[in-house]
Amino acid sequence: MFVSISLIFLIFTIGISRFSFFNFFLLKNELGKMFDTSYYLQQRAISENSIQELFIDEVNNSYFYLSNDKKVENRLPGQITFGFLPKSFGPPLKPSKAIQKFTTFKVSEKNKYRIRFFPNGACDSGSLYLIDENGKFMVALTSSISKVAFLRKYQYSSGKWKVI
Repeated sequence: MFVSISLIFLIFTIGISRFSFFNFFLLKNELGKMFDTSYYLQQRAISENSIQELFIDEVNNSYFYLSNDKKVENRLPGQITFGFLPKSFGPPLKPSKAIQKFTTFKVSEKNKYRIRFFPNGACDSGSLYLIDENGKFMVALTSSISKVAFLRKYQYSSGKWKVI
Protein backbone atom coordinates (compact mmCIF):
# COMPACT_ATOMS: atom_id res chain seq x y z
CA MET A 1 0.00 0.00 0.00
CA PHE A 2 2.74 2.46 1.00
CA VAL A 3 4.68 1.69 -2.21
CA SER A 4 1.66 2.38 -4.42
CA ILE A 5 0.92 5.68 -2.65
CA SER A 6 4.56 6.71 -2.99
CA LEU A 7 4.52 5.78 -6.66
CA ILE A 8 1.36 7.81 -7.29
CA PHE A 9 2.86 10.79 -5.44
CA LEU A 10 6.07 10.52 -7.50
CA ILE A 11 4.13 10.41 -10.79
CA PHE A 12 2.01 13.38 -9.68
CA THR A 13 5.10 15.41 -8.73
CA ILE A 14 6.83 14.69 -12.03
CA GLY A 15 3.65 15.54 -13.95
CA ILE A 16 3.27 18.92 -12.23
CA SER A 17 6.88 19.92 -12.93
CA ARG A 18 6.59 18.90 -16.56
CA PHE A 19 3.38 20.90 -16.94
CA SER A 20 5.17 24.07 -15.79
CA PHE A 21 8.01 23.30 -18.17
CA PHE A 22 5.49 22.82 -20.99
CA ASN A 23 3.98 26.27 -20.31
CA PHE A 24 7.44 27.82 -20.38
CA PHE A 25 8.26 26.07 -23.68
CA LEU A 26 4.91 27.15 -25.14
CA LEU A 27 5.46 30.76 -23.99
CA LYS A 28 8.90 30.94 -25.63
CA ASN A 29 7.51 29.35 -28.78
CA GLU A 30 4.72 31.95 -29.05
CA LEU A 31 7.24 34.74 -28.50
CA GLY A 32 9.29 33.25 -31.33
CA LYS A 33 6.27 33.24 -33.64
CA MET A 34 5.53 36.86 -32.81
CA PHE A 35 9.18 37.78 -33.39
CA ASP A 36 9.17 35.98 -36.77
CA THR A 37 5.94 37.71 -37.80
CA SER A 38 7.38 41.10 -36.83
CA TYR A 39 10.60 40.44 -38.73
CA TYR A 40 8.58 39.33 -41.76
CA LEU A 41 6.54 42.55 -41.69
CA GLN A 42 9.70 44.62 -41.29
CA GLN A 43 11.26 42.99 -44.36
CA ARG A 44 8.00 43.26 -46.29
CA ALA A 45 7.81 46.99 -45.53
CA ILE A 46 11.30 47.43 -46.94
CA SER A 47 10.79 45.31 -50.05
CA GLU A 48 7.33 46.69 -50.91
CA ASN A 49 8.19 50.24 -49.88
CA SER A 50 5.00 50.46 -47.81
CA ILE A 51 4.04 50.69 -44.17
CA GLN A 52 3.09 47.32 -42.64
CA GLU A 53 1.15 46.96 -39.40
CA LEU A 54 0.88 44.28 -36.76
CA PHE A 55 -2.24 44.59 -34.59
CA ILE A 56 -2.44 43.25 -31.05
CA ASP A 57 -5.95 42.19 -30.03
CA GLU A 58 -6.03 41.84 -26.27
CA VAL A 59 -9.74 40.89 -26.17
CA ASN A 60 -9.32 37.92 -28.52
CA ASN A 61 -5.83 37.05 -27.23
CA SER A 62 -4.42 37.27 -30.75
CA TYR A 63 -2.38 39.35 -33.16
CA PHE A 64 -2.83 39.85 -36.88
CA TYR A 65 -1.77 41.70 -40.00
CA LEU A 66 -3.33 42.27 -43.41
CA SER A 67 -1.98 40.60 -46.53
CA ASN A 68 -3.74 41.37 -49.82
CA ASP A 69 -6.67 42.73 -47.78
CA LYS A 70 -6.98 39.40 -45.93
CA LYS A 71 -6.53 39.10 -42.20
CA VAL A 72 -3.68 36.77 -41.21
CA GLU A 73 -4.26 35.99 -37.54
CA ASN A 74 -2.46 34.03 -34.84
CA ARG A 75 -4.38 33.26 -31.66
CA LEU A 76 -2.35 32.61 -28.56
CA PRO A 77 -2.96 29.21 -26.91
CA GLY A 78 -5.19 29.21 -23.83
CA GLN A 79 -2.17 28.83 -21.53
CA ILE A 80 -0.59 32.06 -22.82
CA THR A 81 -1.91 35.61 -22.59
CA PHE A 82 -0.82 39.20 -23.01
CA GLY A 83 0.12 40.43 -19.56
CA PHE A 84 2.87 40.98 -17.03
CA LEU A 85 3.92 39.63 -13.66
CA PRO A 86 3.15 41.70 -10.57
CA LYS A 87 6.02 43.80 -9.21
CA SER A 88 8.04 43.40 -12.41
CA PHE A 89 10.04 46.23 -13.94
CA GLY A 90 10.59 47.26 -17.53
CA PRO A 91 11.49 47.96 -20.19
CA PRO A 92 13.80 44.93 -20.41
CA LEU A 93 16.85 46.88 -21.65
CA LYS A 94 16.75 49.32 -18.70
CA PRO A 95 14.18 48.14 -16.15
CA SER A 96 13.55 51.30 -14.15
CA LYS A 97 9.75 51.50 -13.82
CA ALA A 98 7.10 49.08 -12.66
CA ILE A 99 5.26 47.62 -15.65
CA GLN A 100 1.73 49.05 -15.76
CA LYS A 101 0.35 47.58 -19.02
CA PHE A 102 1.05 44.54 -21.16
CA THR A 103 2.37 46.80 -23.94
CA THR A 104 3.78 50.25 -24.52
CA PHE A 105 2.81 50.29 -28.20
CA LYS A 106 0.12 52.81 -29.20
CA VAL A 107 -3.56 52.12 -29.73
CA SER A 108 -4.67 52.37 -33.37
CA GLU A 109 -7.92 53.77 -34.69
CA LYS A 110 -9.32 50.22 -34.67
CA ASN A 111 -9.00 50.16 -30.87
CA LYS A 112 -6.22 47.57 -31.08
CA TYR A 113 -2.58 48.08 -30.21
CA ARG A 114 -0.40 48.51 -33.28
CA ILE A 115 3.23 48.12 -34.32
CA ARG A 116 4.06 49.87 -37.59
CA PHE A 117 6.98 48.84 -39.79
CA PHE A 118 8.31 51.50 -42.17
CA PRO A 119 9.99 51.23 -45.61
CA ASN A 120 13.29 52.53 -44.21
CA GLY A 121 13.56 49.55 -41.82
CA ALA A 122 12.40 51.42 -38.72
CA CYS A 123 9.37 50.52 -36.65
CA ASP A 124 7.43 51.90 -33.72
CA SER A 125 9.37 51.49 -30.48
CA GLY A 126 7.92 49.71 -27.50
CA SER A 127 7.60 46.54 -25.47
CA LEU A 128 5.05 43.74 -25.44
CA TYR A 129 4.78 41.24 -22.58
CA LEU A 130 3.41 37.69 -22.52
CA ILE A 131 2.80 35.49 -19.48
CA ASP A 132 1.70 31.93 -18.86
CA GLU A 133 -1.67 31.12 -17.29
CA ASN A 134 -0.11 30.34 -13.90
CA GLY A 135 1.72 33.66 -13.70
CA LYS A 136 5.09 31.97 -13.30
CA PHE A 137 6.84 32.97 -16.53
CA MET A 138 7.10 36.17 -18.55
CA VAL A 139 8.76 37.06 -21.85
CA ALA A 140 8.93 40.27 -23.88
CA LEU A 141 9.29 41.43 -27.45
CA THR A 142 10.87 44.87 -27.81
CA SER A 143 11.81 47.23 -30.59
CA SER A 144 14.31 50.02 -30.18
CA ILE A 145 14.32 53.66 -31.16
CA SER A 146 16.76 53.84 -34.05
CA LYS A 147 16.97 54.35 -37.79
CA VAL A 148 16.80 50.59 -38.28
CA ALA A 149 14.71 48.72 -35.73
CA PHE A 150 16.27 46.03 -33.61
CA LEU A 151 13.72 43.48 -32.49
CA ARG A 152 14.71 41.62 -29.35
CA LYS A 153 13.30 38.78 -27.27
CA TYR A 154 13.70 38.71 -23.49
CA GLN A 155 12.95 36.32 -20.68
CA TYR A 156 12.17 37.46 -17.13
CA SER A 157 13.65 35.28 -14.41
CA SER A 158 14.36 35.95 -10.74
CA GLY A 159 13.61 39.64 -11.13
CA LYS A 160 15.99 40.14 -14.06
CA TRP A 161 15.68 40.33 -17.85
CA LYS A 162 17.96 38.39 -20.16
CA VAL A 163 18.11 38.36 -23.96
CA ILE A 164 17.05 35.07 -25.52
